[in-house]
Amino acid sequence: VSGPGSQVGIQWIAMPFTPKSNAEVTEIETAVQYYGGADGVTISLNEDTTRGLPGKAVHTWNLTNLPSFGTCCTLDVSKDSKGLKVKKGKQYWVVARTNKSTESTENVWDWNYTLATGLFVFTTDGSHWQTETNVTSAFGVFGKRTK
Repeated sequence: VSGPGSQVGIQWIAMPFTPKSNAEVTEIETAVQYYGGADGVTISLNEDTTRGLPGKAVHTWNLTNLPSFGTCCTLDVSKDSKGLKVKKGKQYWVVARTNKSTESTENVWDWNYTLATGLFVFTTDGSHWQTETNVTSAFGVFGKRTK
């Protein structure tokens, strides 16, 4: 995850998830680690577009003081005590990107420990998403079921 002012340019990453029931998301955990530049990342919960790509952000968190690259077992936690409504069977996205204060950042989104793979999309210009498969990046979405 890097910004336009970094040595590698923009690379924003998104991973999809589909709730098994109507729910309110209260926490998202990601395994983004600091590598260089500004120490921070923007995590968002995004809607899906009609094309199966990240759409409008439902909520955004700006995180700083990320765990250092190569360290173990510390996750970035984004919380919303009110809960963000998601619908059963509808795809959503967890997006990691930069903002104006973290344009120089270079971060690494770590693998999950089970090496489970899934879909992943990335953009190198902030708007056009490209698809990858068999990616093992770690994240979790938590909340409570609703009716």
